[in-house]
Amino acid sequence: MIERATCQRSQLIILLLVLFLPLTDQISPNDDICVSFKGIGGSNSITTPNFPEKYSPKVDCVRVIRAIEGHDVTLKFKDLFEIETSYDPNLDGRTVVSDCPNDFVEVRDGRYGFSPLLGRFCGKAIPTQELRATSGFMWVRFYSDEILQYKGFHAVYNMTPTDVKRVNMAEYLRKELTSLDGYINSEDILPFILFLNFSGPLDFVWRLSVPQDFRIAFYFQEFALYKPNDCEENFFEVYSGSTSHTPIKRQV
Repeated sequence: MIERATCQRSQLIILLLVLFLPLTDQISPNDDICVSFKGIGGSNSITTPNFPEKYSPKVDCVRVIRAIEGHDVTLKFKDLFEIETSYDPNLDGRTVVSDCPNDFVEVRDGRYGFSPLLGRFCGKAIPTQELRATSGFMWVRFYSDEILQYKGFHAVYNMTPTDVKRVNMAEYLRKELTSLDGYINSEDILPFILFLNFSGPLDFVWRLSVPQDFRIAFYFQEFALYKPNDCEENFFEVYSGSTSHTPIKRQV
């Protein structure tokens, strides 16, 4: 589970409880299906499962690419691109984010499923633009539903030198929690702010991990945001899983 706060000055305290429950309704990702997507032996090639044959139904693959120091991650689609698109007959194959409700490949500038979107693609026209992630990470996801399957795509990523000096905030503004109970407190953020000499808005991520067959439950003991009821300025989000395979659960 991932919890994320974007704020300026806020106060929140959350009590965490871990419950033992059989996860009969959860399907574990099949790493074998996604092996060509995640790369073999450090390959910089990304392909849909079974490429160039048709990809499988009900696939959800995610790859996070980390840039080497002094470089951005760039990605380019090559050779072939065939992904199920919207059933709107007016589309000419050049689709935008709202036209990919079924199968799609999605690229984000960051290490999470909520990082800024660089592009979401489907259809049969090869995306011509080079996608560039400047945060130090690139997040790539391929999803297919159970209805129609096509040949998929082949993409290649590279490390491109950059002159931009940056502090990788994603490395600092996060905290890993693995205990079976405890608290999340917005005061956790203060040491990071002091260490980075940081001011202004920020994104902080808590990642909660528990053993298999356990679930996480929590409730708020204190909750006071800098600008109440203004989710454009400050918010607290909860994701089930790693944000890679499941949508947002709640935003407050």
